[in-house]
Amino acid sequence: MSRFGFLARKLGRAEKPIAPATASDNPLELDEDLFSTLGTQLGGENETPRNLLLDAHNKINELDGIKATIGRLVDPVSKTLRDLEAAQDQLRTVEAAKAELTAGVAVQRGEAADLEKRLAQQTGECIALLGENRRLTERLTAAEMHTAALEIVAIEAHDLLLARAEQIR
Repeated sequence: MSRFGFLARKLGRAEKPIAPATASDNPLELDEDLFSTLGTQLGGENETPRNLLLDAHNKINELDGIKATIGRLVDPVSKTLRDLEAAQDQLRTVEAAKAELTAGVAVQRGEAADLEKRLAQQTGECIALLGENRRLTERLTAAEMHTAALEIVAIEAHDLLLARAEQIR
């Protein structure tokens, strides 16, 4: 039952709105003779009790009409409240899904931050290796130049030794 159960409940048989009664559909039709006799017994020709009973009967019919009108007014409000509760349930479902997605996004952001740190670290290592590669290339170039110079010296020494060997012969 809804929070507003008193508005959403169904009317029982005894609570069903009764349309204002007319003389033809009233099971307790007022008998004019009966009221005349009662009026005579109570005070002669005084019709005050009869008028009071008729007024009470009319007021009861008016109250039944008001009750029926209120019932017709309450029904749309009850439906609106049920719709509101359904919308609130949907909103709670959406909010729960949003919370799950937010948690998932937070986890993914953490993973992305870790990946960025690893990338920065590896980029630093790559730059260091490139520098080391450049130094080794420079050393290799220097060694190749030194080797070329030594080869020239060796060739010259060889030529000198051949020339000296020629002289000695």
